[in-house]
Parts: sequence; C-alpha cells; structure tokens
Amino acid sequence: PLECGVTTIAAHCATSSSLMDPNYFPKLTEMFGEHKNLFADTSALNIPLRSHGLRRSLENEVVNVRLIHGSDYPVPTSPLWAWLRGLLTTDEMSAIRRLANPIAIDHATKMAMGFSEEHFTRINSLLRNPEKPV
Repeated sequence: PLECGVTTIAAHCATSSSLMDPNYFPKLTEMFGEHKNLFADTSALNIPLRSHGLRRSLENEVVNVRLIHGSDYPVPTSPLWAWLRGLLTTDEMSAIRRLANPIAIDHATKMAMGFSEEHFTRINSLLRNPEKPV
C-alpha cells in the first residue's frame, strides 16, 4: 500500500504490546524517510509497555510531524508513565490526575509532554473529504 501511494497509519507508533512482541518503532522511523504517505498514531502510548516510545517521538522532528492523535479509548491511560519517564513534572501529573474524563486525561497528558496542537488535528488533512472530488 505504501508503494502504491496509499496513506497508511501505523497503530501505536509500532511499539510492542506485550513483553514478547518486537518493538518496530526504530523501523517505523526509518520508513518515514522512505514513504511520505506513512504516519503513525499515538493511541495507547501512555501505558507501561508502550510508553518507551514517547520520548523518541517527541525528540525526533520528522517523527513528530508524522504522528496523529489517537486515544484508543477505552484503554485506560495514565500520566504516571510519562512522569516516570521524566516527561511531566509532578505538578503537571497531579493536575492531570484530577481530571475525570479519560479522553481529557489523554489530551492533557500529551499536551503537557509537548505534543503540538496540530498533533490533534493532523488527521483532518489525511482523510478524504467526501464533499471534495478526488
């Protein structure tokens, strides 16, 4: 699909979902250089096994502009993992933990970590608009 020009979104930034799964994040970043139509979502990155990809996704400018928001609701996320990895201050984590809405928690966590506002709206430019002819 990538070689045919299809816009493709790698789920969870290609990070591992269990202790036995391989982590494809390094391969994903390599593929970003080869395929301008490749993107990745940040759903469920604030869970223990996937949170290792957070710092690298924020530090790599190419990666950061290829990421789109995904909440993966109802998978529970927590600011704890970003805090443990040094991506949030204790005050930020405390403020986020007072929120009740799980989607608001995910948004606030990602904003505090440094994801841009465009991160949350980038998907709009990737999806086909049915009102505009292709």
